[in-house]
Amino acid sequence: MIGILALALCADSAINYCAPLVATPDLDSVTATLELIAPSGPFDVPMTKDGVFDYRLVINAEGLPPASSLGPYTVYVAWATSLTMDSVVKLGVVTNGRTSLACWREISFGCS
Repeated sequence: MIGILALALCADSAINYCAPLVATPDLDSVTATLELIAPSGPFDVPMTKDGVFDYRLVINAEGLPPASSLGPYTVYVAWATSLTMDSVVKLGVVTNGRTSLACWREISFGCS
């Protein structure tokens, strides 16, 4: 089912670089995807000279209600977590539409 959803939502992007984000049941009208956007350049693999992937994270969201409708909030904030969920990094504020967030290389979870 997720694969079909990814095909429907990520049609403009390479499927390997786009993932659907699943909203909570009380926000079922929200649709969103996370894309990894490679920088333009002459090389096929977007990496820094140190071997770190160099993608920009972009969220495409539609249907987000005003944050204030959910409580004493003013904005939506995107966060990234390590696989073990012991580290988190604030990516930035998210709005309806296309939001460019941090670069992958800026997110460090103790990896070298």
